[in-house]
Amino acid sequence: MGNISVSIFIVTISFLLYHFLSGNGKLKTYMQFRFGEEQGQIRSIIFNRLLGAFLFAATALFNFVNKLPISGSEINIKYKPLLFLIFLFPIIINKFAAKGASNLAMYPQIRAKVWSKNLIIISAISWLAYLLGYEIMFRGVLFYNCLNEMDLFSAIIINISIYSLVHIPKGFNETIGALPMGIILCFLTWFTGSIWAAFVLHSLLALTNEWFSLKYNSEMKISQL
Repeated sequence: MGNISVSIFIVTISFLLYHFLSGNGKLKTYMQFRFGEEQGQIRSIIFNRLLGAFLFAATALFNFVNKLPISGSEINIKYKPLLFLIFLFPIIINKFAAKGASNLAMYPQIRAKVWSKNLIIISAISWLAYLLGYEIMFRGVLFYNCLNEMDLFSAIIINISIYSLVHIPKGFNETIGALPMGIILCFLTWFTGSIWAAFVLHSLLALTNEWFSLKYNSEMKISQL
């Protein structure tokens, strides 16, 4: 149980460090003082995502990098349509769920009134960096260290328990929604032998939610320039 305890510890420390650093209002205040309210908010959100990417990915040091399930295994061709359908799932869900009032109150996280194409791209890149670090930490380090010492069911239970807890600051809906999503992400990682399928699915969930939320938010628009 040594590796499991240590992996839980470093994942917890990494997330708590991120939570307290990103939640510190001094950075946002400084950014808004220097760049203005809107630009300051944009820059602080981007910075926090990149901070999370660094802190979360740094947990891979516990696995000495080469132990992480990065390369993956070959997937039988007959299972690829199944993965395609799974990847379509968040797009379909977000098309309808993103227009909800509770979702629009939180997303897009960047509250710019006018989104340039550059802002859309920069935001997407920062999401991808953040979520890559996220999947390295949760599915690469935590899940695989548990899976190496216990059965699949127990490893998933530990993973989704912690995964759900870290969503508490985002509200009840996301905390509960993290349970089935966490199960799917763990299963994809186990099934493919890699974090990449989970990373793609998680990225599609975040990006399509941002884009649909932007579309449905009457106070925001995309610049035509």
